[in-house]
Amino acid sequence: MASLGKAFVNIHANLKPLKRGLSLAFMAVKKSMSTMARHVKRGAFIIAAAMTGAVVAAAKFQHEMAKVSTMLDKKTMPIMGDFAEGIDKLSVQFGQGTATLSKGLYDILSASIPAADALHVLEVSAKAAIAGVSETGIAADAITTIINSYQMSAADAADISDKLFATIKRGKIEFPQLASRIGMVASSAAIVGMSLEDLLAVISTSTRAGVPYQVVMTSIRSVLNSFIKPSDDAAKAAKKLGITLSSSGMKAEGFLSVVNKLKDASPELLMKIIENRRGFLAMATSLQDVTGITTDYGILTEKFMGMSEEAHIKMSDTARQKFNEMKQSLLSVSRSFGTELLPVVTMVMGRIKQFLITNKEELKYWGEVVAYWLNVFIDWLDDVFYKIDTVGWEDAMTDMMEDVKWAVIDAYDELEEVMIPRLVDMGKTLARALGTAYGQEIRTLGIKALDLVVPGDFESKLRQRKTASDIFYEEKGALEKRIHSPAARRLLDVGEVGAIP
Repeated sequence: MASLGKAFVNIHANLKPLKRGLSLAFMAVKKSMSTMARHVKRGAFIIAAAMTGAVVAAAKFQHEMAKVSTMLDKKTMPIMGDFAEGIDKLSVQFGQGTATLSKGLYDILSASIPAADALHVLEVSAKAAIAGVSETGIAADAITTIINSYQMSAADAADISDKLFATIKRGKIEFPQLASRIGMVASSAAIVGMSLEDLLAVISTSTRAGVPYQVVMTSIRSVLNSFIKPSDDAAKAAKKLGITLSSSGMKAEGFLSVVNKLKDASPELLMKIIENRRGFLAMATSLQDVTGITTDYGILTEKFMGMSEEAHIKMSDTARQKFNEMKQSLLSVSRSFGTELLPVVTMVMGRIKQFLITNKEELKYWGEVVAYWLNVFIDWLDDVFYKIDTVGWEDAMTDMMEDVKWAVIDAYDELEEVMIPRLVDMGKTLARALGTAYGQEIRTLGIKALDLVVPGDFESKLRQRKTASDIFYEEKGALEKRIHSPAARRLLDVGEVGAIP
């Protein structure tokens, strides 16, 4: 017996390190689990934020494309898929947001550019915007204005862009300034027969001479008006130089020919022909540099090609442009993911909307309950402060505690008998609505997400996969079709498939 007791003592003593070790191990595991839980919560928050951002980006893009679709008719609506794909691609290629590009596409379509050519014009405009440090919408407006003014086609968009950059290179004017102002004079120039090359040559020559671009544009418009609506004195003065001051005269002779005839005229005679002083300034500047304007014209007719691309390559090689392209690449991925989530979100929002409509009276009841108890609480506070002023703090506190006791009892009875059952019913209704909304869409989304990780037809693999439970219920169903005896069914109900012969 003594030996047994001694052995027990030894065993108990030897177990102490084990218990201590197990305790330390338990604490370590508990700490690790707590750390893991924190990381999981943070990860879940990050994932939820990313999903929300993806849905918002997709919804925003959907809204932008819906606006573009208002410019199409039934015949051209099928091209919307190409538009969405094209804008997403261009946003990554040029580092510009889809809002900017979709606005540019909207303006291009509203300028009556054929839908089939709109993406080409948009791409040219986006490239010009990058090259000229401007916005796609401004570039698109300038290019489409020139196309429409001179009755050109969308195929001429790249040439127009090159000519605009040739003008910038020769003159003292920036792309945003030229693009935003060219609309002031393009249509008038086309009406009087002044070619695009003539017009741009005057702009580059005049700005190179130091005339501010705003003044140049106003001056050119004044000169053009002199040809559209000349006065009798102006027409007589021009005739002395062999110039027919009319749109037909401009079309017949050409602007450079008119300049050559005017270059030797006296300032007084010029003032009679170009009656507007601002117009006279631009014309006088051009006449002083006939060689320059002739050179500009030659470049605009023969050596303009590739100037837009050259400027675009230089601007595309900057760190800022590379960052913008990377940013848009990430946004493109986010939009793609959000597009898959949109059907789920849309269906859930629809279910919630239907729930709110269906339970309008119930929600109204809860609003009345909250308002009632809020008024009760406010009245009770007024009563407490009144008692403190009249009977003193101690008596007021005694009465207050009594009020609190009965309020708690009443509130509990109200919760138990009325509110909790109503909340349970509402919760079940909402759960059913959300469950129905999420069910199939979540499964479809899950298959698409897993298919990114496991290439191939993941859905068919999922359908072919069978668990042990699936096999059991298949066998049970087959047996039920063949066996009809009550005994066999009792065996089937308890799952004893093997007991059936």
